Amino acid sequence: MDNTCQSCRHWQFSVISHDGTRKPGWLIAHGMAACEYGETYRAYPARHECHNGKHERLPENDIAKRAEWLWRNDKWLTNLS
Repeated sequence: MDNTCQSCRHWQFSVISHDGTRKPGWLIAHGMAACEYGETYRAYPARHECHNGKHERLPENDIAKRAEWLWRNDKWLTNLS
């Protein structure tokens, strides 16, 4: 089973801004994002495996959208190793 951050709904890939629009998260420009259940200042790469037992898998189309965004913005290669 794939229990990486990229496929989890708790990985805060995007946030809702003050005007109500959805925008990329604070560190996603570097291919990383915070976990809803982790410390707010700690960010994890997409390949990070969940070790806290709270992984909730997203629908496949949402996982594909995240992967496509990371690929399009050249963050994919930094998250493979």
